[in-house]
Amino acid sequence: MIELKNISKIYKNGKNHFQALKNINLVLDNKGLVIILGKSGSGKSTLLNILGGLDTHTNGEIIIDDKSTNEFKNDDYDNYRNNYVGFVFQEYNLINEMTINENIEIPLKLKNTKDRTTKIDDALTEVGLNSIGHKKCNELSGGQRQRVAIARALAKDPKIILADEPTGALDSVTSREIFELFKKISKQKLVVIVTHNEELAYTYGNRIIKISDGGIVSDITRIKNTPIRKIANNILEVESDYSLTKKDLKSIISDEKYIGVSTNLHNLTLAYDEILDYKKDDNEEFINTTIEVTSNNKFNSEESFLNTKDAYKLAKDNLKKNSKKYTFLKRIFTCFSMFLIVAFIISMLNIDSFVAKQTTNKNSLNIVEVSHEVAKIKTSEINELKNTLNNSKYSYVNNYELTPYYGNNVENSEFVSSSFSGIIEGNNISDLNLELVEGSSSLKNNYQIIISDYMAYNFVKYGVLVFNDNKLEILYPSDNKELVNKHIKIEETDKRYEIIGIYKTNFSNLLAKYNRGEDVSSFIDSNIKFLYSKLYARVGFYKQYKIDYKDYSFYEEGQVFVVKLANDASSKQFYFNDTRLDLNKNKIDSNVKYYNVEGTPSEIPTDLKDNEIILSIEHLYEMFSEDTKTVSELLNTTEIYTFLTNSNLKLDLLQNNSYSNTDEDDISIANDLSVKVVGVLDAGNRLFVSENINGILKNYLDGYDSVYFYNSDNSSALESKIIKLKENDESIMVGNNLIEVENTKSLSEIINGMSSVFTAFTIVFLVLSFIVCLNYMNILVRNRNKELTLYRTLGAKRKDICKIFVFESLNISFKSIIGGIVGAYIITRILNNVLSGITLMKISNVNILNFDLLYCLLTLICVFTICLLASYLSIRSLLKKKLVEAFKEG
Repeated sequence: MIELKNISKIYKNGKNHFQALKNINLVLDNKGLVIILGKSGSGKSTLLNILGGLDTHTNGEIIIDDKSTNEFKNDDYDNYRNNYVGFVFQEYNLINEMTINENIEIPLKLKNTKDRTTKIDDALTEVGLNSIGHKKCNELSGGQRQRVAIARALAKDPKIILADEPTGALDSVTSREIFELFKKISKQKLVVIVTHNEELAYTYGNRIIKISDGGIVSDITRIKNTPIRKIANNILEVESDYSLTKKDLKSIISDEKYIGVSTNLHNLTLAYDEILDYKKDDNEEFINTTIEVTSNNKFNSEESFLNTKDAYKLAKDNLKKNSKKYTFLKRIFTCFSMFLIVAFIISMLNIDSFVAKQTTNKNSLNIVEVSHEVAKIKTSEINELKNTLNNSKYSYVNNYELTPYYGNNVENSEFVSSSFSGIIEGNNISDLNLELVEGSSSLKNNYQIIISDYMAYNFVKYGVLVFNDNKLEILYPSDNKELVNKHIKIEETDKRYEIIGIYKTNFSNLLAKYNRGEDVSSFIDSNIKFLYSKLYARVGFYKQYKIDYKDYSFYEEGQVFVVKLANDASSKQFYFNDTRLDLNKNKIDSNVKYYNVEGTPSEIPTDLKDNEIILSIEHLYEMFSEDTKTVSELLNTTEIYTFLTNSNLKLDLLQNNSYSNTDEDDISIANDLSVKVVGVLDAGNRLFVSENINGILKNYLDGYDSVYFYNSDNSSALESKIIKLKENDESIMVGNNLIEVENTKSLSEIINGMSSVFTAFTIVFLVLSFIVCLNYMNILVRNRNKELTLYRTLGAKRKDICKIFVFESLNISFKSIIGGIVGAYIITRILNNVLSGITLMKISNVNILNFDLLYCLLTLICVFTICLLASYLSIRSLLKKKLVEAFKEG
């Protein structure tokens, strides 16, 4: 039972107000055909919309099975439309792309009804369309479409059928057929029809309610419902499905007058138009009455829902309908997915983890190199490294090259190193897990060395210059064993270096592969620099080497000193090559003159006070872009004199290391030292400093380029150690024979650069994708406004609509991500080939960038989130609107 109490509806438009309904009081029974008559604008459609829960009243209340709508929440209205009401519209509101069965199935899906096929068949049978359920709705006539709409309303077995001008677009014959159908349905359910057709209203209605200017002006009910009714003089109406009996004829024909009787509705219609006057208010078959109805029914608050499977199918069907409209959107998301996956792969690449994994690779020698990015490693720092790496045994490395002398010219030969690429200093060669193939590992002095089997191979193949007694001669050893205990010549002095042993590498295995035609040349080249061409010596070898060579030109590669004025953009700077820090004046050539800062020739100081320095004329040339003036002329220049006597003069120690290609890349590794220039030499580019400065500088210059240690851990443990190293010193770099320290630095910079590029592209496509998606969704929602509103009218909840869009977003995301994954995989393969040129990963069958499905999943989530957010923003305004307003816009 439905009862309306003092229902009013006021529409507001700014300061203007319009009252569509005025104090409507109405009680509706649980069945019967109720007709609401009225002219356009009388309020009849507004009343129907309020009855159907498509609109809300301004004042009053509606009692539905003992529950007031004033207590309703949004879900209650949804449940009411879902469980109580079946709508039939003038424009049918069928989805043309769907079949008849699919249209009827919609409200059943929204109710999550079981055994839908039976209910659809029953509904179609009831409306006389039981054999055409497979057809599309756009193949039907107007009358058939309306019957389908009625079947859709009946299928979910509602308590009320509400029809708004259901025959407004139909011809008179079809209209009567539709009303006959409604009449039949009204025997079991309440049917409320809004119409302006009085003929049909009085013919079929059990109750006629007239509305004018928002109020009820009459409410009449048919006195008796019989299959035979007298509707005018000498005219009877007989229901089309009723056959007259003899008893009926006897009671009807009570006199000798002829009475026309027919069970054919169409024939009766011909008589209606000529004889009947439907505007007679005193029609004897109707009486003005107030219906009192009582009901013990309780409001059905059962919550129906759209199940996941049906939501997915509705979403899929919609995407299929609008496939062309979604094509561009999918392409945008595909590009976004592709760049995002690659950006994930690159940004998630951990160089430390990568190096650790390669150190345990089968092609690795398992020897790890630890180096500073900008400076030598000092003794104190080595102790810290030991503690961090659990007291691992170290061998110290200086990359200063030492040149041995071969017997023949081998400059153009393959796999020949023209020099020892560096010196490994250690207490025992076994610390690096290196085995001897010949000789002994017991180093007794700084003139004994152990060479690799690679260098021995070259000496055997090309000969080597050795000392025989006091003479030098070329030795062509027959095998490695013959090299042991031989004294070879290195550099330009007469010092003798004894080969006491030969350590084993994997060179012989790689050489065998090379001789079989396998491409391992670049692999061998890299290992030559890392281990093959390094000599092993006792700790202190390099220091002794420098002492032995003090009378020869000796340069410490990469050291730079800069003089500057603090916080002054016009600061001057100079570089010098000879880094010997000698203090005695006899180290200065007697032909070189000394000038004090006033430009006066003076005696060279025998000692320098704290922080005092002596420059050379080349420094002044470099700082002031001069190259022709004498020292005296330069020092008499006001600019130069002012600069050299400035109290803010600083001396920086910088490192021009192997990782820097330009002077601008130099990185300071020492605090600024305040210095005072006391004089200038008229030749050379040597720098002389005080004892104090000398001690500070030596603290930085006296060290090793790197350290080696053998890795006995798995990759995870090694990675943890590397991370701890970098926590103490960010300049620490780690490498091995597959990816050298220099390459680690280069790879890291390249990866960071690629990450920035792909991140930038990702952000661009992210913004573009969201904007495009939002615009597309807005357009599609506007185009689907009527369809989505229909779903809501048929009982769909807001969350049901959202569920449909969730699956649409998922579908778009999945289809986009597939193309993105393929594109990202191709890009990753290309990048791996490019990066393999930096390292030896291609040879060792290891990819630097690993294509991980986790990144694909993260990308799918990102795409889905964007699509879902755009969808939600697009449908949010529609979901907030009243259904009656949404229908008008549709």
